[in-house]
Amino acid sequence: MDSLIYSTDALNVIDDLYEVSTIIYVEGSDDVIFWRKIFKRFYSKTFEVIDLGGKPELIKIAESLREDEDLEYIVAFDLDYSIFNNELPNHPNIVTTFGHSIENTLIQKKAIFTLAENCGLTNESLLNTEFDILYSSIKVIVDELLSLDVYNYNNDKKSVIGKNIQKFSKKGKVYRIKKQDLSLYVSSSLDVDFDKSIRAAYDSSRLTVMDVINGHFLFSILLKFLDLNSKSFRSSLDLSNDALLMNLLSVFDGFFSEDHPHYNFYLEKIGSLNITAPV
Repeated sequence: MDSLIYSTDALNVIDDLYEVSTIIYVEGSDDVIFWRKIFKRFYSKTFEVIDLGGKPELIKIAESLREDEDLEYIVAFDLDYSIFNNELPNHPNIVTTFGHSIENTLIQKKAIFTLAENCGLTNESLLNTEFDILYSSIKVIVDELLSLDVYNYNNDKKSVIGKNIQKFSKKGKVYRIKKQDLSLYVSSSLDVDFDKSIRAAYDSSRLTVMDVINGHFLFSILLKFLDLNSKSFRSSLDLSNDALLMNLLSVFDGFFSEDHPHYNFYLEKIGSLNITAPV
C-alpha cells in the first residue's frame, strides 16, 4: 500500500473511503479472509479488512496507533513468537491470533477429522490413532526445538523448525517423527538460562503444541496427513496448498463455536475493542 497511508490525515479518512466504521489492517491476503470471518462473528460495526503485504508494514501502522491517540483502527497480527520476545507494539486496538498463525486456529482436531473424512478416511478408530501419531510428532518437535527456534527468530537466523515437515523425514509416513529424527537439529550450545526461560514461558502460557508450532509447518503436516491417509477413488490425493486452505476456511464456519478451544479468546478480545463510529 502507498506510503501516503501512514500520514495521520490519510489514516483518518480511509474508513470514509470504504464507507465503514472501522478499518482492520492485516499482514497478507490469506489473513483478510480469516479475520473477516472472525470479525463478522464478534464485531457489530461495519468494517473493511486491508492487507499491507507483510509484517514490517503492519508494525509501522501499529506504531502509528501508539503515537497518535486520534487514530482509530484495528491492527491484526499473527502471534508468531511474540509471547517470548514482546516484539509487537502494545495498544488496545492491536489483536493477535490465539496461536502462532491463522493456520493454528483453522487446524484443530475437528477440522482435521472433517477433511480426512471428505478424503475417504471413514474409519474413526484409525483416524484417532493417526491423529495421536500426528500430535505426538508435533509435541516432540516442540519439546526438542522450540527454544532454539525462538532464539533463531529473535536473532534473525534461519528457523530450525522451518515451514515443512519434509525436512525431518524423507521417506514413509513423514508426519511420524521421533526424537532421534531431530538429532541433527538439536543444539548443545544453546544457553541454558535462555532455554529455561522459553520453556517456562511456554509452560505458563495457554498454548498447546498445536498452537505454538509454526502455522505453515502445521499446514504441511496436515497436507501430508491427508495425502498418506486418503482412501479416495484415486491412488493418491492431489491436493494443492491453495485448495487445502480454501477447504479449511470453508469448514471453519461449521465448527467455530463455543467448543472451539480458541473461541472465547477471540470473543473476549474482539468484544473488548472500543472504536468510535464516525459521525
